[in-house]
Amino acid sequence: MNGKKIVRIMNAAALFFASETIICASNQSVERPTLARSNSPWNLLAYGGKGEMHGAPICHPLNYFSVSPLSLDFDADFVGEKPDDLATQTKVTILGTMSGREVYKVMQMVHRKNGSRPDDPVTNSQPTMKILLVQRRSGEFCDIYENQYAYDPRDETDEAVILNINGREVLKTYETDKHTWFLVYWAMDEHGPVRLTTDALYAAVQSTSPAGALPYSGPFNLTGSHFTAEVSKIGSEYDGSPLGRVDLKLAVEGDKIIVVGKTWIPFSDKPR
Repeated sequence: MNGKKIVRIMNAAALFFASETIICASNQSVERPTLARSNSPWNLLAYGGKGEMHGAPICHPLNYFSVSPLSLDFDADFVGEKPDDLATQTKVTILGTMSGREVYKVMQMVHRKNGSRPDDPVTNSQPTMKILLVQRRSGEFCDIYENQYAYDPRDETDEAVILNINGREVLKTYETDKHTWFLVYWAMDEHGPVRLTTDALYAAVQSTSPAGALPYSGPFNLTGSHFTAEVSKIGSEYDGSPLGRVDLKLAVEGDKIIVVGKTWIPFSDKPR
């Protein structure tokens, strides 16, 4: 993740896009995203080295998102570059449908044709744009999420999947370098994507754990309607001594992932 220090994605600091148009040397204009001025469900959520950013809807035909990275350069990694300076490898994957809307994941790996700039650090990773697209209407897709980072497949994990949580379809994106993570969930209603909060899950693990338990601080990387959080003893941060686990049964309500059942299961002191 190349230096990102966001641990709980919902608490990241917010930055906002300003409207800007850059004229490239090839006379091709690239319009920067504009400030999100409303609570449209189609607003963009983007992350990069500068933090969390919110932009107005960016909706185009599908092939728009696999051409030039300059119009999607929300983190300003390629300021001053011309389209001919960059080569991209783009992989477009359909994740499925939610409420009849097609959902795609786009991975765009960007290479500078002449190598790194003099001020770039030497690295084995390449600038990568991960984009999630949701169909708004026939032939039009909106960029609802982007993470722009230097991706090294040897050290990092990337996921994008549609889950079923107690009968509701939920879109998940998850990126981690095993130390920090980006984790966001969306449901879908008649108006479009609905970003979901997971605060209730942290509260449920804390309230179900016994006295002496270390507060759970890991990611809620969900795979379905159930989640298990392993809880350790206070003072065991470095030896990893487990105390027990909290099993949660989940559902979706409005803009929240909620807990509809919870169980504390202590680990036996006997060898297993």
